[in-house]
Amino acid sequence: MLVECSLLPIDEYCTSDDGKKKYGRYHGSDFWDVPKYGSKRWIIATYIKADLDRLTSEGYSHDEIIDGCVSFLNLPPKRRKYAKKDPQPIYGWLEKYAAKIIEKDGEKVVSALLVTDMRKSRHFWGKGKSV
Repeated sequence: MLVECSLLPIDEYCTSDDGKKKYGRYHGSDFWDVPKYGSKRWIIATYIKADLDRLTSEGYSHDEIIDGCVSFLNLPPKRRKYAKKDPQPIYGWLEKYAAKIIEKDGEKVVSALLVTDMRKSRHFWGKGKSV
C-alpha cells in the first residue's frame, strides 16, 4: 500500500527562524543495532505529513500508514526525456527505524527516525557520521 505523503521542512536549529529550511537532519547518536551503521547506512530524523485522520478512519493501523509513507518516499521521480541513467529516490533508499504519531503546530504528523543509504544529502541538515 502506498500512502501519499511528504516530509515537513524544518529549521537547522529549533530556535532559529532564518528562512532556510530542509526536510530533516542526520541524527548524531550511534545506532549499533542497524547493520552497517556508519559505513553504508545512516539515521535521519524527520517529520512526515499525511492525511492521518482519513486513513485511520478507513481502518488502517498506524504501522501500515507509516510503512506506506516510507514506500511512497522511496519511489524514484519520473525519468527525464533522453536521460541515460535510471532515476534514484530523492532521499536515498529509506527504511523505518522508529516512528510515532505526534501533534505539531495543531496537526497530526509522524515523527520518524529513518535509515538511509546517503551519507550526505542536500535535503537534510548535517551529514552522517563515519564510524
